[in-house]
Amino acid sequence: LGKKLFTACAACHGLTGEGGVGPKLQGQTKDAILAMLTQYKNGETRGAQSALMWGQSAALSTDDMTNIGAFVESL
Repeated sequence: LGKKLFTACAACHGLTGEGGVGPKLQGQTKDAILAMLTQYKNGETRGAQSALMWGQSAALSTDDMTNIGAFVESL
């Protein structure tokens, strides 16, 4: 499930989370990804691209964010 959801992330973070326009996600734990996505969903600023991530995370459920985190952890 997380792999399918990650396709929206890949444009900026790379197909395998290697980074690109957005930061590298490889090596992050599922808990770290969940925490960051939750912060973005709550409108918190984490860096220069926070406004972009607010929009990306707005429609994600907690299950979606957990699944994305599990996929990223598997990279």
